[in-house]
Amino acid sequence: MYYERCANSRAERSRKYMSACPRCPSQIAPGYIATTNTEPLQADETRNRQILKRIPLPLGSRRDLAGAALSPSSAASDYVAGTVLTVDGEWMER
Repeated sequence: MYYERCANSRAERSRKYMSACPRCPSQIAPGYIATTNTEPLQADETRNRQILKRIPLPLGSRRDLAGAALSPSSAASDYVAGTVLTVDGEWMER
């Protein structure tokens, strides 16, 4: 019962936020980005070679994600709603 009330209250807050917000939030789906999280993959020569063979571009950087994050937050994308922006160096193109 307690969990049901919590879930319902979260859902209600979410509905209130979405009705106050002029557009649905968009999402960013990052590919391999050079961070401390991917350092073990970069250090493993075999795995790193497999990843780089699959993507035509080098590993992405935080700057690549920053540019993608600015787009949905600007007025230029006011009519964009609920999209998933894939920033993956063409990983999904293969």
